[in-house]
Amino acid sequence: MDLEILDKLEVQSESREELKKSIDRRVLELAGAGGKTRDFFGISLATLFIGLGVAMLYLVQSLGNGYWIFLHLLTALFFLFGVVGLGESVKKTHRDERGRKVTLPPRGA
Repeated sequence: MDLEILDKLEVQSESREELKKSIDRRVLELAGAGGKTRDFFGISLATLFIGLGVAMLYLVQSLGNGYWIFLHLLTALFFLFGVVGLGESVKKTHRDERGRKVTLPPRGA
C-alpha cells in the first residue's frame, strides 16, 4: 500500500522522501529480524590484541632498558587497536549477514 502511495506522489515532493525513508527503515528492520547483535569475531580479535599487548608489555619490562624501550610504542598500538575494536564490537546494533553495521534512518525522518 505504501508503494502505491509512493508512486502517486510527485518526484520532488518532500512527503515522497519521508515516505521512502520510512519504507527503507521498515524493510531494513524486517531484513535484520529487528534484532540487534554483537560482533563476536570483532570481540575475539580485540581480546587477542589486548592479550598481545599485555604479553608484549611483560616482555618489554623484563628485557630492561636499551633499545627495547621502543617496543612500548608497539605495545601501546596493540592496546589501542584492542580497546577501540572492543568498544565498537560490543555495541548491540543492527547488522547484516556478514556482521557489518547497518545504519537505519531515524524513526522521525
